[in-house]
Amino acid sequence: MDEHENSNAEEAALSRRDFLIGAGAVVAGLTLGGTALGAGRASKETKTIGWSQSNRGVALWNNVAIPAFEKEIKAKGYKSVVLDAKDNLGQQGANFENLLTLGVSSMVMLPVSGPEAVSFVSRAKAQGVKIIAFNAAIMDPGVAAFVARDNVKVAESIARAALKDTGLRGNWVITNGDPANVVAQQIEKGYHNVIDPYIKNGTMKLVSDQYSKAWDPSVSRAQVEDALTKTNDKITGILNAADETAVGPLAALKERKLTGKVWMGSQNGIAEICRAILLGDHTLSVFSQYDIGAKVAADLAIKLANGQTVTSPLKFDVGHGKTVPFFKVPVMEIRRNTLVPYLKAYSPGYVDAKQVFAGVPKSKWPAGAAELLARKS
Repeated sequence: MDEHENSNAEEAALSRRDFLIGAGAVVAGLTLGGTALGAGRASKETKTIGWSQSNRGVALWNNVAIPAFEKEIKAKGYKSVVLDAKDNLGQQGANFENLLTLGVSSMVMLPVSGPEAVSFVSRAKAQGVKIIAFNAAIMDPGVAAFVARDNVKVAESIARAALKDTGLRGNWVITNGDPANVVAQQIEKGYHNVIDPYIKNGTMKLVSDQYSKAWDPSVSRAQVEDALTKTNDKITGILNAADETAVGPLAALKERKLTGKVWMGSQNGIAEICRAILLGDHTLSVFSQYDIGAKVAADLAIKLANGQTVTSPLKFDVGHGKTVPFFKVPVMEIRRNTLVPYLKAYSPGYVDAKQVFAGVPKSKWPAGAAELLARKS
């Protein structure tokens, strides 16, 4: 889940150096791209863009977003520095100060905690540095821009796909993420925006709608097992918050020999769910193209570094009648007939096509799979 920084996803080897600075470390003379950067504001010739990362251990950020950001910054003739908080708020605070010490000209931040990150905005502004919030909102009008997927719209698209495929008839379940997480809250809103009229007119019966603390798939599995028991295994479909939580319901369905008989929707395009889609056990997943979003963030950060103002026709409400420019990350729907194009774009960096197809007879491969697996990584 693009925001589930507690994921244990393995961190793939990067071609660029990781800049991981411990809490309280004093940064001076760090070499970046062959140029030594000391404390103070960056000169025009050595202008640097910072990225403050919540947790680089998540493959979506480490293998998709951050490399795209670094590539775009380098292509435009600037330098980048990425500091990882490893999901520790204190570490992100130290990293933030380190970036200011390095003299970054602007900063992209994926916050460990949106509310706690508010204080960074005014602190950066005092140093002449503007912050772009990435993926998770920082509710402060001083934020220069917010780049993220529209979680409500993504959930609505999944629910509309379910409507198109099934008419939303019969018994349904929603398995959601952590109740304190704004993404999970927005997903809940998006699902209900579509399904509520069908609940009201009696077409759809929502037999279970629960959050899963810490996005724990064992919680969502227990939820679905209970729903199956209550309905005598008569469930039409399950709307999941994320692929990572959907693996729990898939296990529950498999135990009762119901895989492929229950409509399943989720998001993030992880290998386990891609394999389930290939086998016909999962219906669809929606992937947010954060490589494109990171490129947008890089271009915005460069504009800010050069004193330009960024604008967008889309606005994000940060409260108290204030908005900031919003830049929506595009998404792609992954079904069996679009699985190969997705894997062509994001394997092996984010999801490994060989892992998805391992042990599956060639007779069950969709068109283009053989060419995909034959290519060199």
